[in-house]
Amino acid sequence: MAFRAAKLLLAAALPLLLVAACSRPAPTETPNSPTRTVDWWVDQLTIEEKVGQLFWFGLPGPDLSPEAATLVKEGKAGGFILFARNGTDPDKLADLTGGLQRLTFERGRPTPGLVISIDQEGGLVERFKAPFTSWPGAMAIGATGNPDRAAQVSRAIAQELKAVGINMNLAPDADVTNNPANPVIGVRSFGSDPAKVGQFVVAAVKGTQEEGVSAVAKHFPGHGDTGTDSHLALPVIQADRKRLDQVELVPFRAAIEANVDAVMVAHISFPALEPDGLPATLSTRIITDLLKTELGFQGLVVTDAIDTMKAVTDHWGKSESFIKAVQAGADALLVTESFGEQARLYDAVLQAARSGQISKERLDDAVRRNLALKAKRGLLPAEGAPAPVVKHPVNLATEAHWNLARAIGGEALTIVRKGGLPLKLTPEQNLVVVSPSSLAIRSGGLTD
Repeated sequence: MAFRAAKLLLAAALPLLLVAACSRPAPTETPNSPTRTVDWWVDQLTIEEKVGQLFWFGLPGPDLSPEAATLVKEGKAGGFILFARNGTDPDKLADLTGGLQRLTFERGRPTPGLVISIDQEGGLVERFKAPFTSWPGAMAIGATGNPDRAAQVSRAIAQELKAVGINMNLAPDADVTNNPANPVIGVRSFGSDPAKVGQFVVAAVKGTQEEGVSAVAKHFPGHGDTGTDSHLALPVIQADRKRLDQVELVPFRAAIEANVDAVMVAHISFPALEPDGLPATLSTRIITDLLKTELGFQGLVVTDAIDTMKAVTDHWGKSESFIKAVQAGADALLVTESFGEQARLYDAVLQAARSGQISKERLDDAVRRNLALKAKRGLLPAEGAPAPVVKHPVNLATEAHWNLARAIGGEALTIVRKGGLPLKLTPEQNLVVVSPSSLAIRSGGLTD
């Protein structure tokens, strides 16, 4: 039965949801019900398109690459993740995200919109610099003692991302920083007190999602106590289940209760949770049994980047790691690099789905969770619904945003060691204060 593409008016260089009408009618009862909409889409997608919904790819540069365009045209991509290498010019970013979204419409058959994501935590992990606002990191925000600051910053970041067509921020970091030697997390965490971290995580989730941008709590079930970088090797956390319940899992429980859209799983081994030595990313016990069943998470489970992490690829290889992740319960797979072989990795998972190595039930569950998130965020409207139009402002880093960032910087100042204050200097002594200038902050110098 032929498909008839719906004609939609597109605003140039702006990301739009592009959905074509299908000859099979949408359900007549409550046609705008998200559940009905997801059911309709699950019924329409081929197995090739279902596998495509699981893959979120990286791009090599600021332009739409032929490889990425082909993946979208062939229905092999459910989303993309952007990095600093993709540039920070708002107009070019809008061109890029808008071009990706338009390709879904040009396929000539019904295709869900794309999740377009980024790690824009603030502080150390800030992919976009000027003209985007440069923000204090999570630990500085936590040092204010005011969770409302986390909500305000997350809301402002979401506004700037949404303005250029990005609909998911891979934040907040829900890790409890309980290992000073941690080479990866550290100041990316809101702090070392589990309950306090949970409060700030909830505020960040709500601030992000109230702006229509998906939030992602990471790195489940907790990355704060590692002493190894998972880019280089597989970290192991030896804590028992009681400690995990009292520390690492506390902020994630809070995020789930706050209806966070997605949770990112870590490439970390937790013998107390997974005695077979598998990292959380590949563990059914951790993703399906703990996160989805015991903690009751109904949203989307996203992997951390798989193809660039030796914690998994050195042990299981790229293709097998992606297959095992889906089997374990992961719903979205991050392929941040692997340029030139992204289609091969997709084909490996597709073959596993065709052969039954990945069951139809597991695949459909993953697809349903992807589509449910897209429905929630306006990327999957009922058939015939108008496409949303997103307009980005000329000036992203508004004066209000800069004032907020400066205010938090002041509130975060903390006396680490008491004594010696106020300073009493002799006329011959000098005091040197090192601080980025206002100009340096505005040019991104604060985090360079």
